[in-house]
Amino acid sequence: MMDMLYKIFIVFLFVPQLIFSNEVEEIFKKGNEQYIKGEYEEAIRSYESIVNKGYINEQLFYNLGNAYFRNGKLGKAILYYEKAKKISPSDDDINHNLSFANSRIVDNIETLPKFF
Repeated sequence: MMDMLYKIFIVFLFVPQLIFSNEVEEIFKKGNEQYIKGEYEEAIRSYESIVNKGYINEQLFYNLGNAYFRNGKLGKAILYYEKAKKISPSDDDINHNLSFANSRIVDNIETLPKFF
């Protein structure tokens, strides 16, 4: 009985991916083309539309992080690099870009005037 439930679970897990894979693949390619052209805002919209469909993929998150980084949105870039790292913790590209993005964070701490 458990074996049968497991097989049904696997089918339901992957069927939606098979149904949308061509559409999502086209959107992903479009986002990559937009990124290459320097159209970072458009690339972000393309990648985000895939995320909003419920897809989770380290390459998607990595590309989204890159697009946000290039668009000057450091916080969002780090968020998506972290999501990519969670899926693929040993990926050198993800770790390098996350480290680089973190090094660009500038703390804006004002010094207090002397008390006495």
